[in-house]
Amino acid sequence: TMLKVVHNGTFLFRVAKAMDRRGWRGADFLLRNLERRHQLAYLAVYRINGIEFGVPAIDRLDRQDIERYERELVATLVRALRPLRDVTLFDCGAYRGLLSTMLCASVPAIRRVIAYEPNPDLHDVLRWNLRALPVPSTLEAKAVSNFVGSGRLAQANYSALGVARSEEHT
Repeated sequence: TMLKVVHNGTFLFRVAKAMDRRGWRGADFLLRNLERRHQLAYLAVYRINGIEFGVPAIDRLDRQDIERYERELVATLVRALRPLRDVTLFDCGAYRGLLSTMLCASVPAIRRVIAYEPNPDLHDVLRWNLRALPVPSTLEAKAVSNFVGSGRLAQANYSALGVARSEEHT
């Protein structure tokens, strides 16, 4: 089921993130209590160069986190892709679709996105974000690897965000 949409996050979420950035005590306490009271059960939606991008508030990412995401990588990819024409972007390990969103927002040559994401827990939000892109997009519920065969996807113990990796393969 899809989460309710809240543009730019709730006031208390923004306060907690601002407190955390300033190193003020109580930020984590506030975030944990918001989570415990199910007040982070929504899709926080931010605009990236005119494209809406949604992230579950439980991921604890706000506009600044999103804008700072993989800055060097994104800048390098934008420089490499801008001179090209009719680009099909393959987003391998698409997660929430942030890289696809940032690239589509900056590279007009991208004409299509194919997002690979094997973790079914991420698919609802990823589909929402792919639909917001200004180009046709497809979600492939598969992993991309350097071997032929099958593997078992395992979520890291430290990751509440759904980040997973292949633990073994045959």
